[in-house]
Amino acid sequence: MPPDLPSGVVVVTPNVLGVFVDALAQPWLQDGIACHELAHLLLGHHLTPLTDTDATQRILPTIEPWAVEQALTAPVERTLARTCYDGVPEREAEVLGTEMFGHLNPWPAEQTWDVPAQAAHVIRNIERALGDGAARE
Repeated sequence: MPPDLPSGVVVVTPNVLGVFVDALAQPWLQDGIACHELAHLLLGHHLTPLTDTDATQRILPTIEPWAVEQALTAPVERTLARTCYDGVPEREAEVLGTEMFGHLNPWPAEQTWDVPAQAAHVIRNIERALGDGAARE
């Protein structure tokens, strides 16, 4: 999505809770966006009531309001969207969302690779520069 549009949106209707993420984002980033949006809900952050088509147009400017309502099969009641990380609620959602993301997508245990002999000196220099105490000359 363009930078001025939200990368994630939560939409609530009487029958649907929808979390929408940027379809063009990398899959891992989509997961992170979804975790951030779900964190807003878990933290009880305010959802903006959408009582008219103007409100829908402000949140989703590139989508016709009738298309949003038709896609959800009910009028959109409330939504939550962000385009930046300003404010306490955004920081709180980012912290919880990152924690959730870490549990859903744990980093693998330490990985090791065989280093070709001709590249060993490069790896030693990198380890030394990063302060790895295991690097020995």
